Amino acid sequence: MIKRTFKNILDTALSLRTASWLLSGQVALFLAGAFQMPAMKEYSSMNSMPLFQWMLEAPPTVTWWLWASVVVMGLLALNTVICSVDALIRKRQGRHWLLVASPQIIHMGFMLMLLAHLLSASGGFKARVIAGQGQGFTLPEGQGMRIVKVLMELSPRGMPIDYWVDAGFYDSQGALVKEHRIAPNKPAFFSGMGFYVKEVRGNAALIEVTRDPGTVPALAGGALFSFGTVALVALKIRRER
Repeated sequence: MIKRTFKNILDTALSLRTASWLLSGQVALFLAGAFQMPAMKEYSSMNSMPLFQWMLEAPPTVTWWLWASVVVMGLLALNTVICSVDALIRKRQGRHWLLVASPQIIHMGFMLMLLAHLLSASGGFKARVIAGQGQGFTLPEGQGMRIVKVLMELSPRGMPIDYWVDAGFYDSQGALVKEHRIAPNKPAFFSGMGFYVKEVRGNAALIEVTRDPGTVPALAGGALFSFGTVALVALKIRRER
C-alpha cells in the first residue's frame, strides 16, 4: 500500500500534466492579482519594503493571491527538480550527453532565477535620502555615507548638463573605507548596496540606496538559461541535417 502510494506521488510529480496545471494555476493567480491591485490602496506601499515583509504586514484579503503564488511556485520548482533528476538518471547510452543535459541546464537557470526573486523578496530594500553637502546618514547595518561635495555642470546659457556627488563611505566604527564619485551613469557600491544619484538641487542631492541579494543568482540563472537554450537549438538543428 505504501509502495503504491509512493509510486502514485512520484508519477504525479513526474507528470507533464502536473506542470501544466501548476502553470495554469500560476497564470490564473497573476491575473487575479492584476485585477485586484488597481482597486486597492494597500498596494501603494508594496515597493517601499521587501516583498515578504510587506506580505506579512498587509491584510490577507490583499495578499492571498501572492501567498498562493508562492505555494504554487514552490510546487512547480519541486516538479522541475524531480523531472530533471529523473531525466538524467534515465539518460540513454549512445545519446549525446549535452542534448540530454541542455533542458536540465535550462531548468537549473530557471531555478536560480526563482531563487534570485526569493532572495530579493526576503532581503532586498530600496530607500531614498536627501542630504546636503557635508551631511551624512547611517546605513542599515551601521555603516555610514557622507556627502563631501555636490557638483553641477552648466551650459553657457546656464542650463544643467551634468551633475555628480563626491561621497565617502564609513564602516560601523566611523573609519573611512572608500571615496567614490557618483554620477547618473556611475553608481557606487559598498557593503552589498548600490548608491545612485537621482537629482541635484543646489548643494543637496537625492540619493537612492538599494540592496538586491538576488542579483548574482539572477545573472547566473540567465547565463545558464541562455546557454542551455542555444545548445539545445544548435544540437537539434545539427541532428536534423
